[in-house]
Amino acid sequence: MLSKLIERRRLGDWSAGRPTVAKRYVLAVTLAAAATLLRLVLTQTLIHDTPLTLSILAVVIAAWCGGFAPGLLTALLSAAAGIVLSLPPWNIHSDLTVSGLIRIVTFVLTSTVISGLTEALHHTTNEWRRAEQDKETQILQERNRLAREIHDTLAQGLTGIIVQLQVAEDALLDDPEEAREYLRRAENLARESLAEARQSVHSLRPDILNRRGLPLAFAHYIEQMAVSNGVRIDLTVEGLPPSAGGLPADLENNLLRIGLEALTNAIKHAHASQIRVALSFARDEIRLSVKDDGRGFSLADAPSEGGFGLTTMRERAERIDGQFQLQTEPGQGTEIVVVVPSIALHPPALRWGKR
Repeated sequence: MLSKLIERRRLGDWSAGRPTVAKRYVLAVTLAAAATLLRLVLTQTLIHDTPLTLSILAVVIAAWCGGFAPGLLTALLSAAAGIVLSLPPWNIHSDLTVSGLIRIVTFVLTSTVISGLTEALHHTTNEWRRAEQDKETQILQERNRLAREIHDTLAQGLTGIIVQLQVAEDALLDDPEEAREYLRRAENLARESLAEARQSVHSLRPDILNRRGLPLAFAHYIEQMAVSNGVRIDLTVEGLPPSAGGLPADLENNLLRIGLEALTNAIKHAHASQIRVALSFARDEIRLSVKDDGRGFSLADAPSEGGFGLTTMRERAERIDGQFQLQTEPGQGTEIVVVVPSIALHPPALRWGKR
């Protein structure tokens, strides 16, 4: 039990690893008894200061594994054992004298200081480990966030450019003017992707959101994607965003990226011919739905985590405290739904305008 307790404390697991109050005091009594037993068994071979060293070691272990109070209890029990062992019928040590009592009192006072320092040292060590773990977690989250942003900005933009260039190549011989039009669209997409990449370096928030807001940003990108890919995309907006303070920037950005990723998947993978995007603002929630008539897929046959696009959409929904829903069947299309409850719309002072 002792080895497990020490290992759990070493890992800094306070909530699950730290023993209960009863176990801490049982440990303290056990350590004091073990030190006393060793003094009895090895009394003929121990040098003069060894019993004191054994007791101090027991105090340190009790304080490290249990805290200040268990360490002090171990010290008091060890001192009491030392007094008993100096009296008849044990007489293991010399008769108890004033100097012996002073030695015991000094031991108790020293053990009290040691218990306090040991507990403080463990607490500091635990906080340091926790800070290191938090730092590693933040680094991992930041890496995942950057991966999502690269996938949702540069990857989407480059995909659109490639599509335009392929169409231009196909039309180059038959209709050069049409090919030039596709090349102009590819150039425009490249310029916008470059602008978004620069913007991402600063705030990872599309500039169009700052200028137009979420509904108009959706309308802008949908118009581009529909024209570029020859797909019918219908956008429906119900209600109005909050009039006071607007939507949080992080919420707008993540909803936009989820919608664009769903559109990209519907065009690129599902080969949809019609896509319906619905964005609704209600008093108690914001709801985004992207539904296509593509080929769909079986959830039972799909990997549990889905592709990277599905993973990033789920992570983005979780980041804004939203609920992510995926509905699809082979040949029946796919629908992506994200619902963000009003409790997730911060800051708390946010007020909804009347609709």
